[in-house]
Amino acid sequence: MNPVQIPMQSEYDYSLYYRHWHDESDRYAEQMAAAHCYQLQPLIQASQTDPAIDIGCGMGFAILALQKLGFTSVTGIDTDTQQIKACKKRGLAVEQVSNTIAYLDQFPNRFGLVLMLDVLEHIPVKQQIAVIRSIHASLKPGGQLILQVPNANSLMGVRTRYMDFTHCSTFTEHSLRFVLLNSGFSQVDIGDAHPAKRPSLRLWKQIARQRMIQFLHRSIVRALWRQVLTAEFGESAKQIPIDINLRAIAFKELTQV
Repeated sequence: MNPVQIPMQSEYDYSLYYRHWHDESDRYAEQMAAAHCYQLQPLIQASQTDPAIDIGCGMGFAILALQKLGFTSVTGIDTDTQQIKACKKRGLAVEQVSNTIAYLDQFPNRFGLVLMLDVLEHIPVKQQIAVIRSIHASLKPGGQLILQVPNANSLMGVRTRYMDFTHCSTFTEHSLRFVLLNSGFSQVDIGDAHPAKRPSLRLWKQIARQRMIQFLHRSIVRALWRQVLTAEFGESAKQIPIDINLRAIAFKELTQV
């Protein structure tokens, strides 16, 4: 899910990593689309008739979700050949793009909704603001960006930073806000986000075990981690998002001065 041209891109097949977490079966795609629907539906404010684009679309799960939510014009772009092939097998409108900035420059003020989920961290730091600026320019006035990145505040922050060889960075709420504000956005909301998981992980056979794990993880481990942060940063640590991901919702102003 790398949206800009990276010098090493021709030297590796990113789908080798991506397939460790996802498969290409139709059943799995439907499950992941349902999970993305569950996460995205309460966040989306764009009209279903507005053009939407998923930047770094991977195997197309979020595109399928937007279609299920009634969006009538959804496209996706990615640099990875194998993932683009997987999308096209499902009949999705996707394009392999080596340079996202050049691609988006063709569509000023066009999109009502842009998704960029688990992608920005793959972009070299020096290019991140330029890419987000191109997204801002491609949004129509009032258009919405939904962005998800790894959360450096999380107890798993180091693991999520380094488990993917192609990650260039991770983010706190402050660094992510810095990128968005310097890219032209002024209406920005940042908070916790957990990865989309296929609903089958919550089937009744696993409910007891899953609930116990979630209880131990969320109620005990996270409480202890919050105490560590509070010891270091004081009362302000109570406001630090500590889930595994950060999600940002940003809007392009209706009028640009």
